Amino acid sequence: MSLIDLIKFSSALKRKAKVGDCVKAIKEKLAEIPDLNEFRDTDELCEIVCNVVEAMLAKKAAKYRINKQEVVVNVYNELFPSQPLSDKEKEVLKKRIDYLCEKGLVHGVAFSKWATKALVNWLKKKML
Repeated sequence: MSLIDLIKFSSALKRKAKVGDCVKAIKEKLAEIPDLNEFRDTDELCEIVCNVVEAMLAKKAAKYRINKQEVVVNVYNELFPSQPLSDKEKEVLKKRIDYLCEKGLVHGVAFSKWATKALVNWLKKKML
């Protein structure tokens, strides 16, 4: 145990840490996709990012007052650092997010799916 593990964050710092962890996890996973720039303006990428943000921050968003739309914008800025979003692109992205939410396409991961995945991973660890 290191000294850094003893540090406890306040609510504002904890909010930043939760958002940072979410952005980092999404960035690492989507970095596996070759030619990700081709999908920058697609609904498919937006839907995936929104669903992951919803799954990771759904319970924490109310407690820490996290704006999930801003998290998605941060993810896009981290995914494409050479081409940061302009103000107009941010508005278009926010409208796309609203549209996906209205159509019911953004949702968290069902508990049964999460529990099944966790159980399968645990069994794989025990068998190997």
